[in-house]
Amino acid sequence: MKINRKLFPYVLTLPALLVCVGILIPFFTAVYYSLQRYNLKMPHMKGFIWFDNYVNIFTDASFWNTIRVSLTYTFFTIIIELLLGLGIALLLAKRNWLNNILGVLLVLPLMIAPALASLIWRLLINPNFGIVNYLLSFIGIDDFTWASHPDTVLFTLIMVDVWVFTPFIMILLLAGLRSLPRQPFEAAELDGVPEYYKFFRITLPMLFPFILTASFATDNSSSFLRNTCTISTGLSISSKL
Repeated sequence: MKINRKLFPYVLTLPALLVCVGILIPFFTAVYYSLQRYNLKMPHMKGFIWFDNYVNIFTDASFWNTIRVSLTYTFFTIIIELLLGLGIALLLAKRNWLNNILGVLLVLPLMIAPALASLIWRLLINPNFGIVNYLLSFIGIDDFTWASHPDTVLFTLIMVDVWVFTPFIMILLLAGLRSLPRQPFEAAELDGVPEYYKFFRITLPMLFPFILTASFATDNSSSFLRNTCTISTGLSISSKL
């Protein structure tokens, strides 16, 4: 069946339109309910209170504490994962059999589901029988509280996040490094340019789009892992810090 030429562009954009509709309907539904007093235990009290819910949340100290903790968590996870991922990618940039094997081994944490990773770490850092505390005892660190105390729970979640998602950043940056054109590097070598100059003036600027993509990707992934860890451990960091 032939499609009219005038209708053909609209047919091509139809999937995107359906996705937009699928996104907008829940969004406007959420906005509608946010303007109401809605309690499942007392449905008869349902009614419009307009912006009172927004006033309550923006004047609630726990809301701003949640924002502070989330921004702190996001900042440290992105910075640490980018630095580690870039460092590992630079070490593995040269193609050889050893780097190929190490690359496969380093990707293994990424193959574990975030929910399972959080449960594994929950067992590893258990204060009663966890192997991590046992190993730390050899260097004089006893009874580290990890996720069982508000002072260390944020550090624990950042550590788990870095362990899970650093390989993902490494893969993206390694792909970027191996796709960079060789001509600028060959010209720099002929001119006797120092290695640090090549890195900061050639490699990093050309790698910036990959770094930006990795930053956004790890931000979304870290948010998912934080929620998963909260569910698995039963501890909400935003309400405890």
